[in-house]
Amino acid sequence: MVLKSNILISFSAAMLALGIGSLYAYPKAITYSVFLFFATLFIYNTLRFVKYYLHPESAQALLYKQSKFVHAFFALTGLTGSVLVFFTGGFFSSSFLFWIILSGGIVSLLYVIPFIPYHNGKAALRDLPYSKLFLIGIVWSALTFFVPAAHHPDRITLFLIGCFYILSVTIPFDIRDLPYDNPEQKTLPQILGWRFSKILSILLCGLFFAILANHFPRFYLSVFFWITVAIHLLILELVHPQQPHNFYGYFVDGLIALLGIFLWYSAY
Repeated sequence: MVLKSNILISFSAAMLALGIGSLYAYPKAITYSVFLFFATLFIYNTLRFVKYYLHPESAQALLYKQSKFVHAFFALTGLTGSVLVFFTGGFFSSSFLFWIILSGGIVSLLYVIPFIPYHNGKAALRDLPYSKLFLIGIVWSALTFFVPAAHHPDRITLFLIGCFYILSVTIPFDIRDLPYDNPEQKTLPQILGWRFSKILSILLCGLFFAILANHFPRFYLSVFFWITVAIHLLILELVHPQQPHNFYGYFVDGLIALLGIFLWYSAY
């Protein structure tokens, strides 16, 4: 399940970047989406190594040991593919985009690696109070919304509304992780409770789609747009701490791919 989830989230990131890039006529939209697929595949499979070696006693670590060579293969495939596409695609020619992409990769890798002195020990970025949700929102929005539209005057606005969307589909994972997260992390569901957090997730999602439709009025007449909105709201409404991990790994992550497919379709 973990491996399939990693592949799905990689596909979802690539489709969202492709959708935004196509909508805003980014010349390298396809190349960048392929790069992001491989980069996400590398990051997520590498993070599995780190998390399971840091917590070898966990139940997930036991499952990981049974497929660690498969994870290693996909991590290596992701690294090789992302490096090849990055340099052959010419992304390094723009120092601005280069540093955004590199910073996003570094923050993602440091997300679970304990290196910050904290409470007489070491903490990862995700362990710092209030940081977990917003780190994901900023990094994902930068890589899937800002970079594919970096050539467009609306890139800052797009980045901000992208944060609304990424936060809306990330809050459910904090709800899922309530039994596992350290109380000192101060995640949103720990502060507000999972029910209010879910309401906030739905409101942010609705706000994102409202701003998007206001920016592209033709979406109001698109049946695909309203189907996409309805599916998002339905899945977010079904979020509950007792939902199985498959629900989050497939359905919530799948929302990102659905949005990307809709945006790509709407560009043509």
